[in-house]
Amino acid sequence: VTHISPDFDAIGYVWLMQRFGGGSDMPVAFVNTGSPDPDVLASAWSVGDTGRIYDPANRRFDHHQLPGRASNETCATMQAYEWLLRQDVTPELLAIRPIVELIFCGDTGSPLAGAGASRTVGIHALLSAQKAKRRTDAELLDYGSALLDNLADVAIARANGAAQLAQRRQVTRRRHD
Repeated sequence: VTHISPDFDAIGYVWLMQRFGGGSDMPVAFVNTGSPDPDVLASAWSVGDTGRIYDPANRRFDHHQLPGRASNETCATMQAYEWLLRQDVTPELLAIRPIVELIFCGDTGSPLAGAGASRTVGIHALLSAQKAKRRTDAELLDYGSALLDNLADVAIARANGAAQLAQRRQVTRRRHD
C-alpha cells in the first residue's frame, strides 16, 4: 500500500519491496494519504510513504509522522532500503544505493546527488511529465518502476563488471608475483 498520485518516494518504496523485498506477487493499493482506510492499512503485506507508522518488523515504512525537520531526514524508500540491507547485504543492493539516494534527495529537497537536476531533467521531471498527462496511479507506478528497473540493471551490471575487473587484476598480480 502506498499513496495516491505517487511520487518517487512512494514508487521507490514499492519498487524495492517488489524487486528485492519478496513482494513481487503482492498487489498494490493506493490510499488517500490524509485519510487512508485503516482496514486497508491493517490488512496490507507492507505499507510505505503513508500510514504514519515506521515499524520495519511489520514492513511499515513512513516518515510523515516524525515532527518538523525530522520527517525530511529520511524517506520511505530509504527506510525500506536500510531494512533490506539489514536482511542481507547483497552486491545488487549496494549497486543501487545511488538510485535510492537520488530518490531520498528528491523527496527531502536535498541538493545532494543531483536532485535539483533530476527535478529539472531527470527521473523526477519525467514522472512530473507523466502526471501532467493525467496517468493513473497504476500507470505512474509502472512507469516509475520501469525507469528504476532500467537504472538498477545498469548499476548492477557496472558493479559486476567492476568486480570482475578487480578479480582479473588480482589474478594477474598473483601471476606476476
